[in-house]
Parts: sequence; C-alpha cells; structure tokens
Amino acid sequence: DGSAATDAPSSSGAATTGDTSTTAADTTGATTDAPTSTSMDTGTDAATTGDDPGDGVVVVPGFMTPESVYWEPEGQRWYVSNIVGALGAKDGMGWISQLDADGTLLAAQWVAGLDTPAGIRAHAGALFVADIDRLHVIDIASATITDTIAIPGAMFLNDVTVDGAGAVYVSDTATHTIHRVKPGEAPEVVVQDPGLQAPNGLFVLGDQLVIASIGSTGADDIVAPMFKLDLAGAAFSQFGALTGKFDGVEQDGDDLLVTD
Repeated sequence: DGSAATDAPSSSGAATTGDTSTTAADTTGATTDAPTSTSMDTGTDAATTGDDPGDGVVVVPGFMTPESVYWEPEGQRWYVSNIVGALGAKDGMGWISQLDADGTLLAAQWVAGLDTPAGIRAHAGALFVADIDRLHVIDIASATITDTIAIPGAMFLNDVTVDGAGAVYVSDTATHTIHRVKPGEAPEVVVQDPGLQAPNGLFVLGDQLVIASIGSTGADDIVAPMFKLDLAGAAFSQFGALTGKFDGVEQDGDDLLVTD
C-alpha cells in the first residue's frame, strides 16, 4: 500500500513499494498457478526511476492509490482496487482495475463509482469488495455490481476472504472485528476483540481463519503478531512468533506470503 499514508488501515496485496525485498513476490493474491513473476507498481515507470525490475517482471503504471491486488485463477485475471480519493471518504471516486495474466491493463476503471475499495476476493463468478462499511458483490462476467451489503457497526472494512461454502469474511481494522456474510443471510459478527490488534489480512486455511494484524493504525512502532481463529468456536490464538505491521496474507503452496 505504498500510496497510502503509513498510519492508514490498509489491506491485502498492494505492492509494498518501500520494501525491495518483496518486489519480486508481491503477487499476494496469487495461488500456485498464478504468474508469480508479475509485479504491480503504484504508477511509476521503471525507465523514469532508474530501477531495473529484473527479467520477467512487468511494471504496470496507471493506478491511483492501489490498495489490493488479487489474482483470480478461474478467469486468469488480475484485479486491483484503487482508492483514488481520500481514505474513508464516501466520494464515489474509487474503482477496480482489470489486467490479464501477463499484467496488461485491460480496463483501468473496470468497475467505478466505489468509495474506498480495499480487500477483494473472487468466488463462484463474483468479486467481493470491502468498501468502508459495505460489501459489494460484482458479477465478473458483466462487470456490474449486483448487490451491496451494509455491515452494521463497521467503520473500516479492510480485507476479504471466502470459505468453501461461500461464506465471506471481512476484517474491520478500526473496530477489531471479523464479520461474516453467509449466502442468503444477514451479516454477523464472528469475533470482536481488541486482542486482535487491528486485524487486516485474512485467509481461510481449512477450518481456521488466518489473520494478519497491523497492531496500530496510528503508531508506526506498535506491531502485532498473526493470529488463527477457529471458525467453529470463534476462539483465536497467536500464530507463530513473527510480528510486524501486517497487511495481506495469501497461501503459496505449503507457505504463506505476508506483506509487512
């Protein structure tokens, strides 16, 4: 989330442009069949910056405050959420970009009219987008918003993930909450606890939800661990010893890729 303020809650997958160690692997929406050599950039051309991205890396300009990048394996497309306007403002300035598997920009404003689009995730032909206090459902085939679900009590919805049954999980960084929206049902709170320490990135791993937390959205020196939440009982515990100001989390084979 290189374009966002350092104290802003951010979400999965935007390239961490200040950390060159992640540049070659900033495909945080990638599954194992994704073109992992593709790199998303916040809009600067390598030719003008003097940076050599390396063989096989594609630098794609043209985004405006890109927040998340997601690889959709079924359609072989990349999707990038662009905040564009002020963070958290309901200004209708945000949009979703669509790229092909090689990183060629197919539609800069594939779906527009959003506010602060953050985490994105596809399931069963739909793209789910977190947007402040709402969850948008976009039909990928027609590039149209088919539903917008209000999430009661939400203040800054951040990342999105979906389980095998089609239940959508959304993190609310500002209120330390994980929401769930099951197909055909009203949104519900899975857990709300300050102990989650500003949850951000989400990924369903079996019967557990992996949570990457920021620690604090207002203090750079406050970090957090990662957590695992039992989806059956909603109990969570620390996952590993690594700490940081975590953002996105994705699975890559037997590994998890985490941006910090």
